[in-house]
Amino acid sequence: MGSVGEAESQAVMERSGYRHEAFFYGSRRQFLDGVMEFVTGALDAGTPVLLALSPAKLDAVQDRLGGPHTGVHTTDMDELGRNPARIIPAWQDFIAEHGGDSRKVRGIGEPIVPGQSSAKRVECHLHEALLNAAFSGADFWLLCPYDATGLEPGTVEEACRTHPFVLESGTSRTSPSYRGSVASERQTRAPLPPVPAEASRMRFYAAGLPAVRGFVVHAARQAGLDESAAADFVVAANEIATNSLRHGRATGSVAAWSEAGSLICEFRDDGRFEDPLAGRVRPSATGGGGRGLWIANQICDLVQIRTGPTGTVVRLHKAAGART
Repeated sequence: MGSVGEAESQAVMERSGYRHEAFFYGSRRQFLDGVMEFVTGALDAGTPVLLALSPAKLDAVQDRLGGPHTGVHTTDMDELGRNPARIIPAWQDFIAEHGGDSRKVRGIGEPIVPGQSSAKRVECHLHEALLNAAFSGADFWLLCPYDATGLEPGTVEEACRTHPFVLESGTSRTSPSYRGSVASERQTRAPLPPVPAEASRMRFYAAGLPAVRGFVVHAARQAGLDESAAADFVVAANEIATNSLRHGRATGSVAAWSEAGSLICEFRDDGRFEDPLAGRVRPSATGGGGRGLWIANQICDLVQIRTGPTGTVVRLHKAAGART
């Protein structure tokens, strides 16, 4: 009898053309060989493919291809993935432009690389889990490379929990540890590291948004954000505080501190967060939820959301000198 992970992987494959596959490589040559097999397979099938990789890896793939190639599209993952919540909309845009009418599309995306902060790595794992909810009905094959020799311990194991399929040493198989929707649910409920004791704190109420903005302006100046970045960050903070007042009991709290060259603001309220894709899917022009989180994700380097029985926590990260 197969495992739950294998059964869920097979169900994903059978109900649509969606295939989300982790590709574990141990060397530059293994990376290029695996990527080239995937890309040439797409070209042979007349399937458009988008490569979301670092500039150095994009150059290496282009060299193997002999230059730019019709049907192969590229985007800089270093830029796109600065905030991993921006990646799903990029895939959605590519599918909308190049898919449809029973046309398949492929993609290669590597958001998790050695040297990332632990906070960003955790959010990238959540992104990988949420891809399965965002594209379960799409005719889309997404290959996600993982540097198995250079990444932090536990990263490969987590990738097996968030991908229905894994590719290793030239062999593709279903992942026996795939967790389906449980993976994203577990991550959105996992507690964040505690707020440091030296953080500034403030409680706010329905009429207190101007005070929140003033609090964040002061924190941004203390953290060394320039005037433009500080003004943008205040917009993001105001959106999240407004959400706290709208979805909580007309009250919330904010804390601010600096960490590793970044300003972090945390908002807490007693409301519940029901849609894990909110802020990762472009909001409708006719209204609906997620607009405040969408704006925050376009401004901030990282937006962390955790929800549970006692309420919701949102952390906004912005590096001093970071581009918006």
